[in-house]
Amino acid sequence: MNVGKDTVVNAIKGDKNSFADLYYCCYKDFYNFALYILGNPEDAADVVADAFVEIWKGIGKLRDADSFAPWAFRILSTRCKKEISGIIKRRETYNIDD
Repeated sequence: MNVGKDTVVNAIKGDKNSFADLYYCCYKDFYNFALYILGNPEDAADVVADAFVEIWKGIGKLRDADSFAPWAFRILSTRCKKEISGIIKRRETYNIDD
């Protein structure tokens, strides 16, 4: 993920175009990570979308532009863990034999 520091700084300041640049720069890496973890293309795309919404809401609080990548991947990782928990709960709810 090759994100320019200026792009992150501008996104932190609320610039929508800079955030869009971050999205396009990061999406493939985020999607590949989520797909590896979840193993399902639809779930991976949903988790990445949810992560980017959370990133958009919280980026103004990010203090250091250099920490964008680890911060964003932490959000994505948390979203993946929540999705896995949801999958497990759904499997426990439904009896596969029925």
